[in-house]
Amino acid sequence: MGSGVKWEIYIYNRLAELYPKWRIALGGGDPEGKQTKFVDSVFKKYSVKTCIDLGGGVGIHDGPLQSMGYQVTNFDASQNAIDIVKQNFPHLKTILGSFEDINLESHFDAAISMWSTANYVLDPTAREKFYEWMQSHSRRVIIIDQPNFLIYPPTFYRVYTHEGLRIERSWTLSKDHRRETSFTYHMGESTIHNSETQQFLLVDELKKLLGNDWKLISICGDYDLNCPFVETSTRMISVFEKKTKD
Repeated sequence: MGSGVKWEIYIYNRLAELYPKWRIALGGGDPEGKQTKFVDSVFKKYSVKTCIDLGGGVGIHDGPLQSMGYQVTNFDASQNAIDIVKQNFPHLKTILGSFEDINLESHFDAAISMWSTANYVLDPTAREKFYEWMQSHSRRVIIIDQPNFLIYPPTFYRVYTHEGLRIERSWTLSKDHRRETSFTYHMGESTIHNSETQQFLLVDELKKLLGNDWKLISICGDYDLNCPFVETSTRMISVFEKKTKD
């Protein structure tokens, strides 16, 4: 996902067309619909008009947000995903790039990173640069969506299925909250083995990365502003407000 990082996460790149099915398999139901409603509720609260979706993928959030009237920019590292966005949402602005090397001059009312996308930035220096860009180029609100990794077991294995796609997922989670995940995708007679690494961050770490100009105003345990984070929550969604708006 940037300089020095091999883009070998097939579901986000080579298999991007299967991403919606993959997400339903892993998340159940209509996870993006629920997430988009949550983002919309935050945006309305802060009078957001422009937004950058950092890791927007194939535009599952961005297409609906655009139809709601928001000016959305989809920023993603996968050319395949961007091509799908251009086909499905031809009027949606897209930018191909990596979190680690982001250097856009544009500013936005809001920045969002959904479904643990920001957790793919592994290098501490690159992470600091990425969050510095986010806090200096956002005018009103930042949403960082992570799972509640504090309840994750150190080892895990599960099989997921949806519409002919069978996914085997296993992981190990270290004490410093780094998760190494292996996937095996079964699609008819095809089998693909793949892996990914994510670094989860405590809320105090997010606060430090975003600096003194940003205030944590909500930690949600699900995609609902009225659902506060508790120990058993499934998600850990941090909503930050800029203390002095531009």
